[in-house]
Amino acid sequence: LKNTNDLVIHLLNDLTDTDLPREIQLPDGTKSTVGWVVFHLCEHEIHHRAQLKMYLKLRGIDTSAVRL
Repeated sequence: LKNTNDLVIHLLNDLTDTDLPREIQLPDGTKSTVGWVVFHLCEHEIHHRAQLKMYLKLRGIDTSAVRL
């Protein structure tokens, strides 16, 4: 989780305000803005952290160190 989070933070820190409204083509051929991709990336990371935290809780493992 830490490695992935560090990569995301590094990518976000390199973006400028002029990057966010720029339109890009996604792998599926659709187009979107960089800002939408950033938002989706953040939401996706939160989703997977929550998934992992729930799985660990079900296994009786302390998850207090896992932040969402």
